[in-house]
Amino acid sequence: MALSPDEKKIYINADTTAGEADGAMYFPVKYLTGLESTSNITATMYFRGPNNTTSTSVIVLITADFIKEFYTQFVNEINFGDKAVITLAVRNLSVSTTQGGSDFVYVNAFAGAIVVNDDTAGYEDLQIAEDLDVGGTITGDLTGDVTGTASIATTVTVADESTDTTCFPLFSTAATGDLAPKSGSNLTFNSSSGLLTATLLAGDLTGDVTGNADTATLAADATTLATPRAIFGHNFDGSAALTGVIASANLDADTAHLTTTQTFSGNKTFSANTALAGVIMDGNTITGVDDSGEFTDDDAHIMTSAGINDRFAQINADTTGNADTATLAADATTLATPRAINGVDFDGSAAITVTAAGSTLSDTVTVAKGGTGLTTVSSNSILTGNGTSALTVEANLQFASNRITIGNNEDITPMIRFYNDENVVNVGTSSLNNNLVSGDVDGDFVINSTGDHNILFGQNNAIALTIDTNGDSNFNRRFTVTGDTDGTYEGDVVYFGGTTSMTVGTIYHYKSDGTWEVANANAVATSDGLLGVALGAASDTNGMLLRGMVTLDHDPGAVGDVLYLSNTSGDASATAPSDNNDIVRVIGYCLHASNGQIWFNPDSTFVEVTA
Repeated sequence: MALSPDEKKIYINADTTAGEADGAMYFPVKYLTGLESTSNITATMYFRGPNNTTSTSVIVLITADFIKEFYTQFVNEINFGDKAVITLAVRNLSVSTTQGGSDFVYVNAFAGAIVVNDDTAGYEDLQIAEDLDVGGTITGDLTGDVTGTASIATTVTVADESTDTTCFPLFSTAATGDLAPKSGSNLTFNSSSGLLTATLLAGDLTGDVTGNADTATLAADATTLATPRAIFGHNFDGSAALTGVIASANLDADTAHLTTTQTFSGNKTFSANTALAGVIMDGNTITGVDDSGEFTDDDAHIMTSAGINDRFAQINADTTGNADTATLAADATTLATPRAINGVDFDGSAAITVTAAGSTLSDTVTVAKGGTGLTTVSSNSILTGNGTSALTVEANLQFASNRITIGNNEDITPMIRFYNDENVVNVGTSSLNNNLVSGDVDGDFVINSTGDHNILFGQNNAIALTIDTNGDSNFNRRFTVTGDTDGTYEGDVVYFGGTTSMTVGTIYHYKSDGTWEVANANAVATSDGLLGVALGAASDTNGMLLRGMVTLDHDPGAVGDVLYLSNTSGDASATAPSDNNDIVRVIGYCLHASNGQIWFNPDSTFVEVTA
């Protein structure tokens, strides 16, 4: 009885030496995943690797135009043959053009094997062109990218993350069921700070809530304050009207408000003993006073005019006017006429909030309260901060009209400092939107020193430009040796010529047509006139160095050598050209033996060699 295909094996050997097995391969038939023909003489077999690891492809040579016959014999041998090991191809066998291999016709020889990584297209362990329906459970780890959406997921892996400032909490559209997770832009969470932000919150809050509400509305049904607040020394919780007098401790420290002449309007009630110095009652009489006799010295009562006349001679107390009735309004709820308290009308029907206007202040306002802490400020002065202390009036800094002045005839060194991390400072005439003005409306920017004073410009205590008292300028330029990268430079650079595809660090000659060409000392036409070193591929964008330190793309000589334009295109050389019609022109000096660093300063004259 024939063996089951799952019990059979396929043998392949690529070794060309008889008896050798270095290239032998042995696959269970069940590891065969597919067959493919790439020509009329080859067949490619694909095998899955052991433990679902690396896949293998095997290329077998077939008699030309017998692909179908070979496939038929191979499949029949697998399904119906009685051999446990099928020899697919052995390279060291002697074969003919019509009969090859050992188990079936048309296999000439084994050509080779290719072991391909799992992620290479066409050789994966498992290739599925259509949908894959799995009736059971897929176990093990999935590696690589998996696209699509899982219809149902019971669990997901959750990791702690505390850095993202914008997260979107997930929710579902129903309380139960297999549902897709949702998110909303109106519900965000900052995992770094722990802040949960929502557009609206509805329902009652239970439990403790910490922090402060940015905005809070009035509690319409509140009857009392949770914490009573003191108003002029009297606790007030809203349960009843505030009564009592203002304690002296709450009075303004400026006692002049009480000691100077004061005018009181309306009815005033004084409780307990009240000392009134220099009080004048004019136009009114005091009624209800017992004037039947005199009071003794120990009596603390108001004396009538008769009593006063009896005890103190030459004192005339003439009180005019009558008060028809004068009683304390113990049950009054409002004032008949509202009275202004610091500009806010008050009739007693409700509490008021009084804000002291600046005009009512009698003393210097501190910095902590928004004031300057000063009593006087001189004209045109500029104030600077001093922490919580009074502002400082700068003696050497003033502003008048359109002019800022630094200095005040004192022995100082005025300085304007621009401190930032942008590496750019713009100084000039500015528009309203803080842009420097240019074009037709551009104004002059004038730096001028009146008198016998030089104007100096520099950096790090090194003066680069000096303008003397005669207006003459002197540039102090400092060039350092460049690095070993081709085209690095310090010096004079121009941007013109419209030439592209240039080689960095190569010497060029400026032609009569306004473009640059590679310089060469073998002819006057390519070596006279203006010379420059290319600093990039485009002359107009990267520039051409005319004079200064520069690194060439070649090594021209030893340190200190005089350098000449070479008859090798674009080069400099320590050897002067000597052939007939060569141009001898000094172009600079060598600064390094091997890195191409030179001082580039072409001489305006040259010599033509006549041999």
